Amino acid sequence: MREIGKLEDKLMKQAEASSKPAAPQPAAKTLPKPPAKAIGGTASPGSVDLNDENLDMSVFKREFKKRLAKN
Repeated sequence: MREIGKLEDKLMKQAEASSKPAAPQPAAKTLPKPPAKAIGGTASPGSVDLNDENLDMSVFKREFKKRLAKN
């Protein structure tokens, strides 16, 4: 009977030890992903219509010079 009591105590201690919650682990730090690269296209997002009659002359000159420089 004593041996059974010893085994019972030993098993109870093991059960208590395994049922205790583990200490919380700190969250792993992750770096943010770099921004996606733009995919090339034919038109720029802010392209100006040079035929617009309401276009300011300074904007027209600047865009016209840009387009001449590209060619």
